[in-house]
Amino acid sequence: MGHICNGTRLYQDALNHIYKTDVVVIDFQEYNSDEATMISVVYALLNAMSDVLGIDINDISGCLKGVYNQQKAAVDYAIVLFDTVAGGAGHVRRLLNETVLKNVIAAACDRMKGCSCDTSCYNCLRSYYNQHWHEQLDRHKAYKFLTEYIGEISKVGLTNVERTHKIRLLNDGLPTKTKD
Repeated sequence: MGHICNGTRLYQDALNHIYKTDVVVIDFQEYNSDEATMISVVYALLNAMSDVLGIDINDISGCLKGVYNQQKAAVDYAIVLFDTVAGGAGHVRRLLNETVLKNVIAAACDRMKGCSCDTSCYNCLRSYYNQHWHEQLDRHKAYKFLTEYIGEISKVGLTNVERTHKIRLLNDGLPTKTKD
C-alpha cells in the first residue's frame, strides 16, 4: 500500500539528448502565414514526401520554428523537416533536389485539393502523431499557401511565373550525417 506524500517541494528538471540526423529548414521569408496555416503546410509536405519518395511517413517528421519579427510585430515561421532515423536516412536531404521539391509541393497540392473533407481528415492531414494539432489543421489553408509556390525552381528557391513568392532551403552549417 502506498502512503500520502506530504512533500511540498517541487523541482523543475530538464532532460535532453543530442540526436544527429538529416535536417532541412524551409524558410518562406516574408511570405509565411499564421501558425495554423504553417502547421497544415508541414503535414501536407510530410504526407507528400512519403508519397513521392515512397518512404514510410514515420521515417520523417517536422515542426515549426518561430522567430519574432519586430517590423511586422508578428511571428515568422520556418518549417523544419528531419529524418526520424538516427544518423539520418537522407530522406529530407532529397528535397534539396529541384525536381524532388517541385514534385513534393505538387503532390501536396493535389492531396489537399483532392480531399472532400471539411477542414482535415486522416486522408489529407491528420495522423495519430499530430493529434495535438487536429483542431488547427486545415487543408484549404495549406492548399492556398502551397499553390503560390508551384512553378519554376532554382537552387536558391522556387518562384511562380506570375508571382514573386520565394523560399529558401537552408542546409548549410547544420550538422548533418549522411551514409556513403
